[in-house]
Amino acid sequence: MISNDTVLVDFGPMTMTIFAQKDGNPLIDMAFASGKKAITILDQLAKNKEIIKKLSKDLEESEEYGDVINRMIIAAQRVDKDELTPLAAVAGAVADEVADFLVDSGAEKIIVNNGGDIALRLKPKEKVVVGVMSPKRDISYKLTILGNMGIGGVCTSGYTGRSFSLGIADLCVAIAKNASLADAAATIIGNETNIDSPHIKRERAEMIYPDTDIPAKYVTRDVGDLTEKEKREAIKRGLKKAYELISKGIIIGSLISVKDITEYTPFVEDLITQG
Repeated sequence: MISNDTVLVDFGPMTMTIFAQKDGNPLIDMAFASGKKAITILDQLAKNKEIIKKLSKDLEESEEYGDVINRMIIAAQRVDKDELTPLAAVAGAVADEVADFLVDSGAEKIIVNNGGDIALRLKPKEKVVVGVMSPKRDISYKLTILGNMGIGGVCTSGYTGRSFSLGIADLCVAIAKNASLADAAATIIGNETNIDSPHIKRERAEMIYPDTDIPAKYVTRDVGDLTEKEKREAIKRGLKKAYELISKGIIIGSLISVKDITEYTPFVEDLITQG
């Protein structure tokens, strides 16, 4: 436990916090049980490592994979089956699985934060303030989310984060009905937040991590000085993808920061305050 109402799971590649409440009372035993479930999910992912590295367009759901991997496949296919592997949704899918376990256990207010990818399950009467920040912690915002908004996932991407990005966003946030979709969407929107510039350093993904799911892709390693026009052009390209996903009903909103400039879709305006 890291507080009287929050459980920490720090195991292998996973760093997750779990908050569960009912009638204003913390459900610590349930949170512990869901944390144990999260650890077992890692075994299932490891057993199917080669499967989840494939492009999602080449995969179909299977009982053999288990619920989490099927969530990942569905999310990646809905967001961009030609570009994304299921791993684009892995953190969000694990968070969703833990959150739904807690719903089934009777919790009414649930926050599962899996390394910055957050699954929410809120009854209509509930409210939560979610903080989002860039990996360098130099950009941060707070989103006030009500239980009647239909938001189940708030996920982030950025070129300095734990996962590779093809784009130059310091912070890219996607908001969706679940964390699996939000995670995959944040990945693709972050990839699209991009421009060509000699001040951007890129490297082939497999040269950094040989076992990557995106070999031959050039990922962003560093972003130097950019003009305001360049920063806004990158954000414009990312928002174009975000609006496309909104029009398809895949996400609800998005926020993108490139260095000192932040823009977001109209829905986010009602939620946001600077943190």
